[in-house]
Amino acid sequence: MTAMQKRPRALFSPGRSLPGETPGCRQPKGLLGAQEWVAPRRECQYRQQDFSALPPRKRLAAAKLAAARFLPQPGARIHLAWQGGLAHYWIWTPEGGGEADYRRWLPETLLLAPPVQDGPRLLALSQGVEGQLWRSGMLVASQWWARQPSDAEWLNFLRASAWAGDAAMPALEALEWLERPWAQSGRRWAMDVDTAERAAWIAAGCLLLAVLGWQIASLLRWDAAAREEAARVDAARARTAPLQAARERAEATIAEIQSLRDLEPAYSDYEWMARIAARLPQGANFAGWAREPGKLRVLVRGGDPDPRRAIEAFLDAPPFDKLTATPTGSGDMLLEFELPAARATEGSSE
Repeated sequence: MTAMQKRPRALFSPGRSLPGETPGCRQPKGLLGAQEWVAPRRECQYRQQDFSALPPRKRLAAAKLAAARFLPQPGARIHLAWQGGLAHYWIWTPEGGGEADYRRWLPETLLLAPPVQDGPRLLALSQGVEGQLWRSGMLVASQWWARQPSDAEWLNFLRASAWAGDAAMPALEALEWLERPWAQSGRRWAMDVDTAERAAWIAAGCLLLAVLGWQIASLLRWDAAAREEAARVDAARARTAPLQAARERAEATIAEIQSLRDLEPAYSDYEWMARIAARLPQGANFAGWAREPGKLRVLVRGGDPDPRRAIEAFLDAPPFDKLTATPTGSGDMLLEFELPAARATEGSSE
């Protein structure tokens, strides 16, 4: 086996085996390879025709027209391969196979490496032997025998092939199958497995680059949009900065005013005097007035001298319901009221 054959199977390498064998038993297929059947040389007829006189673009059409006269019977199949302008035809009729069976196939001869030097050679095949004659690196004659030919049979083969060199029968050679056929396929768009694998990896790389490019472009667009949005936010902040500063100054002023208002007493002395005077018994008048934090002293002169009457007058008049009444002994009455500690807040009831 050559160094080429020892390397790992290509991704699209086909699995090869003879008809009737387990698929891929001779050459296992690659991960994405298909099954390719190898027709034994014993079951193939070989023909060739030279189309070198025609332009390359017309050769395939001419070869297909010429193939019709090589078909021995309906159901026979032809594998066409090229060496320059020389067309090789292998005609094969599968035994017991339907139209869909053995759709992909090639002759055994195409998998046996060409000789290093021109001339005749004798090859051992899977079934029988094949004699070949090579000129200028091209196969010009092929003959199959069920066994090694006699000297007479070999000589007849050389004469039919117009060989004028040494007529001695060469030693029998046994070759391993190649990874790729030694002649180009007759299919117009055919490519070998290495080319197919290279194209697949290139396509995968291009797809990966396209995805990465799309992601990078999306990130760049997102970054540009984020920068634009940040610029709009900064501009809006710059426009609203004076308003925000004014609002903060107003809130600070309101807080300062409220703190100053909290320092004020709940009621002024005039309000207290008016409300207390309205509750005094008939004939009673203010004789004195003293206000301290949380307490108010009122000296009343005249009126009923009973302190209970003075207290009853204020029981239903908050915040004057918390008081004491003390006669002074000189006919006056000392009323002491407990005052609210802080000013009532806005919106609350007294």
